[in-house]
Amino acid sequence: MEAWLKEEDERKKQQQLAEQRRQQRREAIEKKREQQEREEAERFRREEEERVRQEKDKQQRHAQRLEALKKKREEEEQREMEEYRRLEQEKSGDAEEKRRRHLERLERVKKQREEQEEKEMEGGRRKKETTTTC
Repeated sequence: MEAWLKEEDERKKQQQLAEQRRQQRREAIEKKREQQEREEAERFRREEEERVRQEKDKQQRHAQRLEALKKKREEEEQREMEEYRRLEQEKSGDAEEKRRRHLERLERVKKQREEQEEKEMEGGRRKKETTTTC
């Protein structure tokens, strides 16, 4: 009986040891699974942060390109307006110059007419003077 009790105690010890080993394996497996979950969550968080950073960079580059295009368009519009003003000024300057030359021509013609009339009047007086003295 004593041998049987010893065997029974030994068997119980072995069962307890086996149960402890199984429990330790379950705990190790659970610990490893939790560690993998944490690592996966951390990797996902880093990937998400990187994706967000890349998206922000992309949006910033896009905004910079839009701003550069807007500035370029504004500069182009400004150059076009300056060119338009210059052309309009030249036109008005040309028109002013034409008007001024026309007025000068009218003045010359008027002067010539007056001179012609004076000559004609003087010529008429001379004729009278010559006819009357004769």
